[in-house]
Amino acid sequence: MSVRLPERVGRSRAKELMFTSRRIDGREAAAIRLVDRAVPAAELDAVVASLAAEIAANSWGTNRIDKALIASHSGRSRTDALLIERNTPFGVPEDMAERMSASRRRDKKTR
Repeated sequence: MSVRLPERVGRSRAKELMFTSRRIDGREAAAIRLVDRAVPAAELDAVVASLAAEIAANSWGTNRIDKALIASHSGRSRTDALLIERNTPFGVPEDMAERMSASRRRDKKTR
């Protein structure tokens, strides 16, 4: 909590939450960027399913590379992370050719 909370919400807000032990609801957690989003319990399953479908519809190869890029930056300075991103070959997504072909077919149909 003493490392991740300040990273996520800032030192001042982290101190306030830690020193007071004040509970916050989902709306406030989203407002201070402690969580990415907050939804009513009744909508949770639908929101999770929608997010999962959106991720699954994306390129799994690109998602794999993006995940590796983000992991490689952990604990590094911004400058070092940018150098690694620029200079480290993370490869081309395995599904790139297939997705490019599908994109070209869609473009031809819309012309």
